[in-house]
Amino acid sequence: MKCIFNTISRKERQHYNNSGDFGHSLFKYYVDRCPGPNCVISPVSVFLCMSMLERGANGATKTELEKLLYSSSEGSESESQNIMKTLKESSVPGFILNLANGLFLQEVFEPLPDFVSEMRTDFNAHVDFVNFGSVEGMKKLNAWVKKETNGKVKEITDYGSDETVLALINAVYMKGKWSSSFMDDNTWKCDFHVSRSTTVKTDMMRQTNKFYYVRDEEANFSLAFLPYSGMLGKKSFWEMGILLPDDMGSDLKDFVQYLEQGSLTSLRQRARKENLDVWMPKFRVETSIDLIPILKLMGVEAAFSNRAQFPNISRNVHTKVSKMLQKCYVDVDEKGTEAAAVTVVDTREYCLGYNGPILFQMTSPFIFFIRNSRCGIVLFCGCVSDPTA
Repeated sequence: MKCIFNTISRKERQHYNNSGDFGHSLFKYYVDRCPGPNCVISPVSVFLCMSMLERGANGATKTELEKLLYSSSEGSESESQNIMKTLKESSVPGFILNLANGLFLQEVFEPLPDFVSEMRTDFNAHVDFVNFGSVEGMKKLNAWVKKETNGKVKEITDYGSDETVLALINAVYMKGKWSSSFMDDNTWKCDFHVSRSTTVKTDMMRQTNKFYYVRDEEANFSLAFLPYSGMLGKKSFWEMGILLPDDMGSDLKDFVQYLEQGSLTSLRQRARKENLDVWMPKFRVETSIDLIPILKLMGVEAAFSNRAQFPNISRNVHTKVSKMLQKCYVDVDEKGTEAAAVTVVDTREYCLGYNGPILFQMTSPFIFFIRNSRCGIVLFCGCVSDPTA
């Protein structure tokens, strides 16, 4: 598998740290607001959607979006292109990764040709016209979403109205086989400690093998990295990291800080291959996220108000972002992981030391993330507090 780090400069390489910092901030604010026991979000999908939106902005709106993306306008453009290139080059036998961008326009809306051209050339966006607010329009949007996520996100319900003038959509789909699969006959019913006083029965997978592993004695957690298969004879750079607190009564929010790009990179560099006895619950997490409250906490205000400035989208119509949502799906079993995410921006018009195997038993809440160990791109990250929920 090629990694874009082989061909880009030190300055461009630093941009990945920017997207990593963005992803960590997004996940931190999301976990604080997540109402359920389990959660998942795709930071890279949000990043690419906001990068597309930033191209149409100007003034204070553009400044806020640039700050959100942790980069200058030029840097943001370069970073989004490098991320897309890396993701598109990642599909190999054993690891499927599909990335798609879409620009859907209201049939009577006239965007600036330069904006449409940028979406096509820089983001490889599929461009189409839609009658928003109609049954036919929703069918067209949902058919595109279903196709690009291999049916894992079937629809984006309650989306679009006759006031919508355009929608920017990013879709990500991955299906990765474990480099070392769990055997079906090693799966059994096991207690999972949702809290110190509550347990649930769940399907627990098990295998003993060598995986990269690191312990933080001071912070009291362990971190293991389970790789996905790559091209025959080549190393896979995609892996699932699992952060497991020592204390089953720990609040996972207290450990999100260790997913900050610099901290996570340091932990990964310290990790060494160890013989691990891994217990891992099968789990499936599906979420629907309203991103606007989270992005407001991260400093974006103008884009969602009547002060929004998107003159590079249209000169004749004043637009603002009225809705931004993401749907996510992650399914983990003995063979590997299947995951998908769709992020949608609705833009509307407005008036103006041990010899034996080390035990790594995920029988209590944990954090997981799917990450490229070479580039640091995070596809998905989430928390599992109850695998049966």
